[in-house]
Amino acid sequence: MSDSPAPPGAAARPPLVPGSAPGTFPGISVVMPVRNEERHLADSVREVLSQDYPGEMELALAVGPSRDRTSEIAERIAAGDSRITVVPNPSGQIPSALNAAIKASRHSVVARVDGHCLLPPGYLRTAVRALEETGADNVGGVMARRATQGPTLTSASNKGINHGRSGMFFRLLQSVDVFRVP
Repeated sequence: MSDSPAPPGAAARPPLVPGSAPGTFPGISVVMPVRNEERHLADSVREVLSQDYPGEMELALAVGPSRDRTSEIAERIAAGDSRITVVPNPSGQIPSALNAAIKASRHSVVARVDGHCLLPPGYLRTAVRALEETGADNVGGVMARRATQGPTLTSASNKGINHGRSGMFFRLLQSVDVFRVP
């Protein structure tokens, strides 16, 4: 991360960690709205928590009403890791989930990750570095596919893609943004 000044004409942005040394990574709150994610939640959480992120990290799971064991799985995972908090999302709506998870979060840098996403290694580090270096308020990644074994994944707008007879399916990485909150 750099100490470079803001581009000409742009307002200077305060560092993500006020008074910190260059290269210091701020704490990050990962918020994950989840509903009907029984098959994928544990893998998605594992991928988030295994990120090579040098700052403090927490994960807020906003659990909506599900027809499967999503809530039970979220509670079990949270019981085993103090970095995870489960917050209720009784409406089941994504905006409500995000608001509840952000309200329960402690850090001013927030990453939104869907409950069926698998983050690539180093994603959070790269995104926060881009946030700092560009002075942007929001950065995001490109949707990509990752091969997985097992049943296809579904989401509101995407379906897993079966790759012929090989038994491989592709998981879609979507809705992964990192942003500042006031």
